[in-house]
Amino acid sequence: PFTYGIKGLGDIMNIDLGILTLNENWYEHPLYIEKKLKEIKMQGYNCVVGDNISVKVAKQLGMNALLIRSGKEALMQSILEAERVAEVRKRELEKTKRIKSIIDFAYEGIITVDQKGVIDTFNPQAVKIFEREAYKIIGKNINKIFPEFNFSKITKIGQKIEGKIWTAGDIKIVANIIPIRINDETVRTVVTFQKVSQIQKTEQKIREKLYLKGNAAENTFNDIIGQSQIFRNLKEEAKNYAQVDSPVLLYGETGTGKELFAQAIHNYSPRRIKPFVAF
Repeated sequence: PFTYGIKGLGDIMNIDLGILTLNENWYEHPLYIEKKLKEIKMQGYNCVVGDNISVKVAKQLGMNALLIRSGKEALMQSILEAERVAEVRKRELEKTKRIKSIIDFAYEGIITVDQKGVIDTFNPQAVKIFEREAYKIIGKNINKIFPEFNFSKITKIGQKIEGKIWTAGDIKIVANIIPIRINDETVRTVVTFQKVSQIQKTEQKIREKLYLKGNAAENTFNDIIGQSQIFRNLKEEAKNYAQVDSPVLLYGETGTGKELFAQAIHNYSPRRIKPFVAF
């Protein structure tokens, strides 16, 4: 029937749409139509869209009514077009909500700035880092809110910048600046950032976890006992290898102290504060 798709259109637009198909013999007995419309009215429907007789009876029952003046083909085409528009609207709404969820629950602070330098996004993590309410920031020029960033100079470059260190008052952040360009023109700039102190805390936690998992060297050259000249020469040679920024291969029979020397070399090297990895 030409009413195909109307129910789906109602679902998309979040409107409760009902369909009543009139039998041809009802037109000779309008009481049938009146009975059906009364039932619909009792179900909570308050507006009827239909032909002359349907609209006339609906108005007599005190319902809102709209007369269809086009043919069935035109109506069908209108329904299909409305359904297509509604589906597009639904997809765009879902996309908007998805992006908003990502921004709102991101681990990093996120600020977006338009072509004029006006801030239009200031997510919850940015609020937490700068301790400023979003409603006091959004709509304001970033150069006035954060003059320390020298943002105008950065946006003129029009290139992605990673690991930019910024200081605002006593807050130091590491930021990535990503320009959104269309037709060689920057239409918006996205800034993602983390507090330096938070990065340091995270790194410390990682080191502690690695240490607890055994990725730490406990022994030093002082723990290696040996007084012979050959042994002392071997320790000095190992200390020299410790200064080389390359993997070190130790070979020897089981029980000759390869693990001790590996840990001692690591603790004597510039990489002593990093995880100890041995194979």
